[in-house]
Amino acid sequence: MNSLTIWQECYAIEKNMLCQIIEELKVSKRNLERLPPERWSPQITQKAENIERYLNTLEGLMLTIKGYWMAMEEYFQSTYESYSSMIEELEFHKTRATQLEKIIHHLKEQNHVKK
Repeated sequence: MNSLTIWQECYAIEKNMLCQIIEELKVSKRNLERLPPERWSPQITQKAENIERYLNTLEGLMLTIKGYWMAMEEYFQSTYESYSSMIEELEFHKTRATQLEKIIHHLKEQNHVKK
């Protein structure tokens, strides 16, 4: 497997995980918004605020990932001859993808616990 394929795989993992959790949070938010006003409590208000905060954070991460994708495309085109530095960069992004996956899993668990 070549290094570009590894990067594309890391990008796909990050993007797919973020898309999945963003969609789940949007569904949770819509469900809360459908509750009648008399059912709203401080806990539900807090949950809605948390969901909104998570959505903003994850949508920001999605923009960051897209920015990394564009930067990596330029990187591969301009410095492909520097194979060792390319591998270092890929390892960094692979580690970051794994860390983001853990963060998303943690947020997902928190969201399910609060339901």
